[in-house]
Parts: sequence; structure tokens; C-alpha cells
Amino acid sequence: MELKINQKFVSFIKLVMKHFKMGNVSDSAIVLAYYALLSLFPILIMLGSIIKLLHGDPNDILMYIKTAVPPSIYTVLLPMIKSAFDNNNSGGKFIDWTTTGNLVC
Repeated sequence: MELKINQKFVSFIKLVMKHFKMGNVSDSAIVLAYYALLSLFPILIMLGSIIKLLHGDPNDILMYIKTAVPPSIYTVLLPMIKSAFDNNNSGGKFIDWTTTGNLVC
């Protein structure tokens, strides 16, 4: 009886591996991770621009980020976020560029 269960399990594993190779799953995962990473930075820039346009409080944003990321990453992000909110840009340049295709300085 146990031999029959082992044979079924082995045949199931072989079938899964066959479909895994046929579906090119490993290549698809690599491509998905690559494009997700590439899309992350424009999304963050756009969110920062929208928050600045809505006059969001940087301290509230820093509080949310502090709870969401590890402390080592927070110490790296802190000066970047503070400098993004300290300058006098309105944050609308990126929004203008995305809606019109022309970067207005």
C-alpha cells in the first residue's frame, strides 16, 4: 500500500515539474520582479508629488513609513523625505509631465 502512495507522489511531482517547465514559470517570475522593481520608483515619485500638492504633513508621512519599514531603511529614507518636503517645489512638475508629456520647469 505504501509503495503505491509513494509512486503516486513521485508521479505527481514529475507532473508538476513538467508543467512548471512547460509554463516557463521561472522566467515569468524574473520578468515580473524586474518590471515591478522598475515601476516602483515612478510610483513613489508620483505619490510624493500628489502628497505635496495636497499639502500633506511630512511628520504624518514619516510616522507611517516608520511603522512600515525596518529601522535601518527608515534611517536611509528619512533625509530623502525631509529634503523632498523642505524645498520650495510645488510637486506639480511630475504631474504636469505625466498629463501633458512636457516637463514644465
